[in-house]
Amino acid sequence: MKATNTVMDKKDIEAIVERYTAQDARYPQRYLIIARAQATISFVAGIREAVRWMKNNSFHSNSVAFHRAVEEGQVNIFNDRELQAQLKKWGIDGTASS
Repeated sequence: MKATNTVMDKKDIEAIVERYTAQDARYPQRYLIIARAQATISFVAGIREAVRWMKNNSFHSNSVAFHRAVEEGQVNIFNDRELQAQLKKWGIDGTASS
């Protein structure tokens, strides 16, 4: 993933700062607005990366029998070692928790 896909453009930040002048009631919140926009961009970028990884690393078949086996938990569509390694790379604990 490129860094340009994960951070706000400088022009966008400057536009928000300029939009909310001292006379605007939302002036004190302008940095909160920037933070929320940045959080959304980062979240969406993370979701895209996860979905792309899953599409590229899943074992799949179009057969009805395969889909039934997956639903019943008899087949794992991801290589467990690869999945655990990717979760670790993302900073996610791959162990099940209750």
